[in-house]
Amino acid sequence: MIGTWTWQTTPSSGDSGLTQRGTVQVRVGTGTALQTNGALTVSSDGHNLTYADGSPFFWLGDTVWDAPLRATESEWQQYLRDRTSKGFSVVQISLAPTWSATSDVQGQRPFVNDDLHQPNPAFWQSFDRKIQQANDAGLAVLVVGLMDPLDQGQGDYAAAQAIGRYLAARLAGNHVIFSPSFDQPYWDIADATANAIREVAPNHLITQHPGTPSGQPTNVWSEQYFAQPYLNIAGLQSGHNGGDRNLVFGQAVNWSRSLANRQPAKPVINLEAYYDTDGLVLDGGGAHQGTAWDSRAPAYLSLLSGASGYTYGAYGTYIWNGKPFHPIPWQTALNFDSSRQMSILRQTVTSLPWWQLRPAPERVVTQTGDPTSQAVMAITSDGTAGMVYLPSTLPVQIDMGGFQRTLQATWVNPVTGARTAIGRVSNGGSRTFTPPAGGTDWVLIFSN
Repeated sequence: MIGTWTWQTTPSSGDSGLTQRGTVQVRVGTGTALQTNGALTVSSDGHNLTYADGSPFFWLGDTVWDAPLRATESEWQQYLRDRTSKGFSVVQISLAPTWSATSDVQGQRPFVNDDLHQPNPAFWQSFDRKIQQANDAGLAVLVVGLMDPLDQGQGDYAAAQAIGRYLAARLAGNHVIFSPSFDQPYWDIADATANAIREVAPNHLITQHPGTPSGQPTNVWSEQYFAQPYLNIAGLQSGHNGGDRNLVFGQAVNWSRSLANRQPAKPVINLEAYYDTDGLVLDGGGAHQGTAWDSRAPAYLSLLSGASGYTYGAYGTYIWNGKPFHPIPWQTALNFDSSRQMSILRQTVTSLPWWQLRPAPERVVTQTGDPTSQAVMAITSDGTAGMVYLPSTLPVQIDMGGFQRTLQATWVNPVTGARTAIGRVSNGGSRTFTPPAGGTDWVLIFSN
């Protein structure tokens, strides 16, 4: 809060020389939205995130798991400039998984002798700086994997809770969201770690980044976390699914919708979907062969099916050139067309009062049996705007009865951002909309 605050340290050892006092002056910030609008919180209706001043926060994330270990200072700054210029609002990082590296670019290991009970301050000071630089650029940071920072499947509850408290205390002054889990099924050690974090950082947002229970009708791992009191954000991973697009697309829709229908409402974020390789076929099978469409389509499918945020990913940036079967340089991946298409996505979605959009699948009159061509639709709660996404170029028939008035209809090409006006359309009966010639997928907007 604005004003002058006092602080005092009281040593537990009884050494009076460690007692210190001082004051901190808090003023109105200038600069990025995080600096001027305040910390992130959950909206009053539970559907989406807002800044402290109540203005909506649009979660457009990017996965850059290995940057704390592998990125140099100048590389990190280059990365941040690119992502802020493209409208990203969140970056997602992991701690220090040994599948990436055992030390950072300065040669510092995260723990002394890899003992989880002995953090190495030199490593975490560098980690802190990267988070602060992201915040200074206007990006919130999701930190994942606190229950198992080396990603070795450890089950030491005491160590997990201690690490959670340690990092929550270090980052209490930053715009961060915490996730104890990272790609695992539901584990109750993640709950224990989250509760430890909550003790130290009562005002910070907490989520879980589960793995992908492929083929399940709902995300059973996300659901097991949903009712936990500490959980602010219902995170899901619709996933890569070995390249099976029926699962990639279908889970983005069905899992987002099922979590959005649970009560009490919590913001739903698709924290990881199919990564883009820009058409390159990487070793590792279909999971490493995504295209721009594969990363673009789940974004719209999620957002129009109840999710209030989406996180993009690309090979090369996510692992920072970390493995032989991921040979794409991070600088190349930084400029994939799909990352620019995320800018178009943000511009398109935020052209409407997106925080009021609610799924309206019943308004899509006809559907195909193929998840890769099934349209999704959402309408604002007051019926004054709406959006449809078509992952294909097939016509779509819409029941217009959900709208409150005649509206302007416009096609948007999600690859180029080009708009094609249809004209005003009535709010009664059903109407078939045929996409313009060309393109691969389309967005249809209804607005005033």
